[in-house]
Amino acid sequence: GNMGSKLLGLVTKRDTDFLDNRSSTSVGSIMKKFGDLTVADECIELAAANMIIREKKLGKLPVVTKGGLLIALVARTDISKQAEFPLATKDKNGSLMVAAAIGTR
Repeated sequence: GNMGSKLLGLVTKRDTDFLDNRSSTSVGSIMKKFGDLTVADECIELAAANMIIREKKLGKLPVVTKGGLLIALVARTDISKQAEFPLATKDKNGSLMVAAAIGTR
């Protein structure tokens, strides 16, 4: 799906790690349905999202509107990297910026 679409469920790497036959397994059979997911409201703060992820031992926390539309996906690894590299250069949206230089000598 896409951001802004209705969240039906979630499939993570953890869900697919131990499948015997991936080619014949349907997404719907392994997907954790929306009603079984832990989700956060769209006005949640990052610190509160982190608390939910830690308490529930989640890898991902979907952030949804009251209508169930997906607006963000907070990952445990994103939060841990933010703590590990707090001085990383980011743009106005909080995305990492990358730079490179090549010497001619």
